[in-house]
Amino acid sequence: MLKTSEAKIHLIAADLNDYPRLQNLARFYVYDMSRYCGFLPGWDCPENGLYECYDCKKYFTEKERYPFLIRVDKELAGFVLINKVGTTPSVDWNVGEFFVIAKFQRQGVG
Repeated sequence: MLKTSEAKIHLIAADLNDYPRLQNLARFYVYDMSRYCGFLPGWDCPENGLYECYDCKKYFTEKERYPFLIRVDKELAGFVLINKVGTTPSVDWNVGEFFVIAKFQRQGVG
């Protein structure tokens, strides 16, 4: 759980103004995922030291895709991308991507 019991977790619908913020967080997401996928082709650390991520803009522009930011109190803590890609009639939504920055991992934020 969060070390401060008074901390509040907020899930906030993102808008197009949040797009650059989410793209920046996505680099950390790819970096974080490299610990699990780093042995696969294409997951080497880039020579310039900056992990690239796919463009998340479709979550801001396409129907049935929605981006959310996670905040702990007022601090940016991660993101959630939901969609209907690959869902079946018995599944309403799919969590396309989910990320909590290291500072808040294992603190009950997810």
